[in-house]
Amino acid sequence: FGRFDLGFICNLAFYVIYQSKLEDQFVGRIADYVMMLLFTCTIMTAVAYFLQIPLLSNAVLIMLLWVWCRTNEDLHTIFLGMQ
Repeated sequence: FGRFDLGFICNLAFYVIYQSKLEDQFVGRIADYVMMLLFTCTIMTAVAYFLQIPLLSNAVLIMLLWVWCRTNEDLHTIFLGMQ
């Protein structure tokens, strides 16, 4: 996640919120959820290795947010009180 600062706290909060919401939607399909996480982390690690860039946790956070938004198209995402 990087240094311990306000950005770290925001990333951690978003990760916990959207991770738990996605877990609730994958009830009864735990293997699908784990495979989704393993697949995306493997692809991100391979891309980071071949491009020689550091693997950032922001990519995992964006993936989780994207999947949550695609499964909940009718809900609004609220960021710092703004929709």
